[in-house]
Amino acid sequence: MATPIIPPTFPPLKITTLRENLLLATGGAGANSGILIGQDHLLLIDAKMTAATVHELSQIIQIQVGKPVSKIILTHGDIDHVGGIDAWPEPFVLISHELTRKDIIAQADRISVKHLPDVTFTGKHQLDFEGVAVELIHIGPAHTGADTAVLFPGLQAAFVGDVLFFNREPLIHRHKGGSSAGLIAALDFLLTLEVDTFASGHSDPVGKVEVKQLREAIAQRREQVRALAAARSSWEDIKARLAIKDIEPPPGRPRFPSLAEVIYQEFIGADARGSTAPETPVNTQPLAAHSRI
Repeated sequence: MATPIIPPTFPPLKITTLRENLLLATGGAGANSGILIGQDHLLLIDAKMTAATVHELSQIIQIQVGKPVSKIILTHGDIDHVGGIDAWPEPFVLISHELTRKDIIAQADRISVKHLPDVTFTGKHQLDFEGVAVELIHIGPAHTGADTAVLFPGLQAAFVGDVLFFNREPLIHRHKGGSSAGLIAALDFLLTLEVDTFASGHSDPVGKVEVKQLREAIAQRREQVRALAAARSSWEDIKARLAIKDIEPPPGRPRFPSLAEVIYQEFIGADARGSTAPETPVNTQPLAAHSRI
């Protein structure tokens, strides 16, 4: 008898204020979204995952703010950030890093997005949204190769997608170009910004103290796994030494490797579950060495 697939449940939608003109939408299906209030329109950061959540969020926005969305910025191409794009009322301009556009197209078997990014960039992209300065900065490879920080210099706030995780282990998608070394470099870069509020896809907003603590924890775990892998320890031995437990996903949901497992894969060039075939190489240069930043 097949194991029944348990439908996921989601917390209720909620909008909180980060600044007078900058809001955070949490709950529903999909990652957190940012909302910048302009003179006549709204700028949205990340598009939620399902049409049902988008319709509900749109109604809440109209009641609380009463302005239409005219621009949407994507921090990267994961389904929980882009799956709801087509449900947002047109017209709007969709903006992303060029790698995010490629990731959306590559996931056509899993998600159907007809409205692909209208504007793509590499490195940095600046815009004036109805009098508010907005900077898009490519900080990947980290969670994925496409990770983008959306910076509001005048508000000392930034939205950084899934580069920050505080209620679970950091998640790195190697198949999309993510990298543990790149994640550490991205966090180092965030610490240089004149920002005191970092909003992310799945955690509460934090400040630089929390970002630094996360950076140090990831670097420590990376060094632990590097040393054991260099000593030719097996993955099973590393799990035992570092007290790492496999967490299996609910039926029908994908399995994501732990941070330590990803790091191990990077150092041996193979899947931690036993495959000897190396995965696609990723760029693990420090952020400062990237000419695009």
